[in-house]
Amino acid sequence: MLLMPTLIAKSVIEEVKRNLFFEEFQSKLTSMQTVALLSNERAKITVLKAGKIKYEMEGQPAHRLNKALFLPEKLTTPTDKFFYFNSGTGNVSSFSTIYFNSSKKQYQFKFQIGSGRYFFEVLENE
Repeated sequence: MLLMPTLIAKSVIEEVKRNLFFEEFQSKLTSMQTVALLSNERAKITVLKAGKIKYEMEGQPAHRLNKALFLPEKLTTPTDKFFYFNSGTGNVSSFSTIYFNSSKKQYQFKFQIGSGRYFFEVLENE
């Protein structure tokens, strides 16, 4: 009985960290797309199953957006993926879905063909 508040607090903290991660992930996607749209450089996003997401502006190694974001504890992605936001248009280079998994939910970023738009979905694991 004494450990119950600790377990509940830990669960809440993990959920807050996941929510903050997805807010930052989406914010960085928008920033990278905007810079690609307004510049002559492609923006590359690499999602690694090792738990790291790399943001890179091609041809600009010292760009302020060239950073890494790390997945929070207990959040995974099943495969390595990379895609580009094309220069001048901001359109995504290839249609793809990025998956993130936790013990109870799956999070999906589905990119539309021919645009840089995406939909964010949260699905309950069965």
